[in-house]
Amino acid sequence: MTTNNKINKVIKIIWILTILIVIFFVFIGCSKKNSQINNKLNVTSTTNNSNNYKSQTTKSLTSESSTSITINNNNVNNTNASNIQQPNIVKDIDGNIYHTIKIGNQVWMLENLKVTHYRNGDPIKNITDAKLWSNTTDGAYCDYNNDAKNADIYGHLYNWYAVNDSRNICPIGWHIPTDEEFKTLEEYLGGNNIAGGKLKESGTKHWVSPNIGASNESGFSALPAGCRLVNGNFLNINKDVHFWTSTERNDSGAWTRYLSDDSQESFHHYGNKHYGFCIRCIKDQS
Repeated sequence: MTTNNKINKVIKIIWILTILIVIFFVFIGCSKKNSQINNKLNVTSTTNNSNNYKSQTTKSLTSESSTSITINNNNVNNTNASNIQQPNIVKDIDGNIYHTIKIGNQVWMLENLKVTHYRNGDPIKNITDAKLWSNTTDGAYCDYNNDAKNADIYGHLYNWYAVNDSRNICPIGWHIPTDEEFKTLEEYLGGNNIAGGKLKESGTKHWVSPNIGASNESGFSALPAGCRLVNGNFLNINKDVHFWTSTERNDSGAWTRYLSDDSQESFHHYGNKHYGFCIRCIKDQS
């Protein structure tokens, strides 16, 4: 090979290498620029997402704040009203708790009385013996079959002497209903011929079948506590219930209301003052 040819070959190689080096640096420069562009796009996207998140959060907080204000203003749209208004309760001197319900213009306890002391703190006699029960003219109470477990469901059974005691058996602000007050309740529920069904707890959890007409439409939830007779025997738990009134009929008896499993009627009866019946207190009206 001649010297000129060698020189030309070297120049050609140098020229090729130069082109390759230029191409290499151009490629590196483009890669860096693309990377910067991508980073900028990512930052913009992140900023937009952050702004969207802030916007959504602001809307959410605004919505929750508005809901709170609405609830506080007692506008309970889309809100369970039972979470806003809890049922009223009342305690007796022993600390027993009773729920209450308004029926018409009257407010009644939802449970039968189970207090063991008069309002002033004096104890009410707990008489289990049949003969003592039959002979006493003092206020007294017992549990059906002298089983305290029955009181948890049905309350105590009281004679009328406890009803009529001047020391009072109902909590302050409450009293034993008069015969007229029971009549008012029955009339509000459509008359005594159908009021019994509207007063009785529905179903057969406590009442025996057929529990005729029982709808508990009033919410009164009367339970079949049975009774204690003059001779001290117990009768008809799960079949009927008697409620004392404070209205005396004569020297030996007082007016009651009687509900039975086989009728929807609220019966206007009277009972011997020695009987053991249930008590439902009614709120005083100012």
